Amino acid sequence: MLLSDKPFTGEGRLPFQGNMEQVVSDLVEHSQIAGIDEVLLDLCITTRDVHHLLDVSRELYTTAREAGV
Repeated sequence: MLLSDKPFTGEGRLPFQGNMEQVVSDLVEHSQIAGIDEVLLDLCITTRDVHHLLDVSRELYTTAREAGV
């Protein structure tokens, strides 16, 4: 996962790359694929320290739950 403050624009965006809304949109899309029961996201490359990791994890969880996943 490559999370940024700004949305990824242009061609070539991969799933789980971009801002929080794009990543959650990818989660929603992948949750609708038959046979996928879980998605594991590595947040370590996106965060700078443990406090930031916790903040990003909370935001991702909250945003994903609000989106229904």
